[in-house]
Amino acid sequence: MTEVAGGGTRHDSHIHLFEHGFRSDTEAGQELATYEGLRAEHGIGRAVVVGFEGNPAHVGNNAYITRLAANHDWIVPLAFVDLAAVTANPTHARELRDAGAAGWSAYVQQPGAGAAWAELPDQVWDDLDGGSVLSLNIDPGELAALTPRLASLQHTTVLLSHLGLPARGPGSSVEERLAPVVAAARAVPRLLVKSSGEYATAGPDEQAPFPSAKPYLQHLREQLGAERLVWGSDYVPMLNRQTFASQVDLASYGVFDEAELRLVEGENLARVLPHG
Repeated sequence: MTEVAGGGTRHDSHIHLFEHGFRSDTEAGQELATYEGLRAEHGIGRAVVVGFEGNPAHVGNNAYITRLAANHDWIVPLAFVDLAAVTANPTHARELRDAGAAGWSAYVQQPGAGAAWAELPDQVWDDLDGGSVLSLNIDPGELAALTPRLASLQHTTVLLSHLGLPARGPGSSVEERLAPVVAAARAVPRLLVKSSGEYATAGPDEQAPFPSAKPYLQHLREQLGAERLVWGSDYVPMLNRQTFASQVDLASYGVFDEAELRLVEGENLARVLPHG
C-alpha cells in the first residue's frame, strides 16, 4: 500500500462503476474488482460512485451501484437524475434516495440546462436538500444560471466535478474560465470542487502531472482555499490518458503543502459524506 502524501486516509470523490464496464466490453464485476485492487494499493477508504444513465448502454446503472453499496460499505452511490425524468415526475429524486442512493448525480451541460434545472418545482429542490450529496458535471455557463438555486440548499453538499470543467468555460484565461466556479463556491457554502479530470485541461501530448492543469489548481487554491477541494480519480475514464498511480499523486503538481494534501485527499470529503 502506498503512503498517502499528506498522511491520513485518502477518499475518492469521483469514480464510475458499470456492471459490464465503461464501454460495455468487460465481464460482469470486473471494473469493481480492479478498483478494489487499486483501493488496497493506494490506501483509499470510501469512494463516491457517480451514477450515469445518459445513454442506452448504461441504463440500469443506478440499480447496479445501489446493489453494490449494500455489500460494500466503502461505496457511496449517487443515483443519476435525468432532467426529463424529474420534470415528468417531481418525486423522482426522492424515490431514488428511498431505493438506496446516498445522493444524486446530474449532468447539466446542454445549453439552457442550468436554467431548466433552476426552474424545477420547489418540491424537487426540497427533496434534493435532504442532507445528502449532489454531484454535478456542469458547464461553467450553466453553473451561473443554477447558482441561486444551489445557494438555497441548507443540508446537501454540492460537489462540482473535474475542477468545474474549466475547459468548457467562457473566456481564454484561467481566471475567466473559473470565474463561474469561484462565484458559485462563494455563494454556496456547502459546495466543494473536485480535483479530478485534470486531463481534460491538457493538450494531447501532455503527460501527468499535466502542466496545463496546474494553473487551475493554483487558482482554485488561492481563491477558495484547500478546504473547498476534494480529490477524485475519475476511474475508469481517466485510464485513457494516464495511470491510476499518476492521478493519485496530487502532490506532484506542487500546489499543496502536506497539511493541505490531508484536507484535499481525504479529510474534506470525509466530513460531508453520509455515514457508511
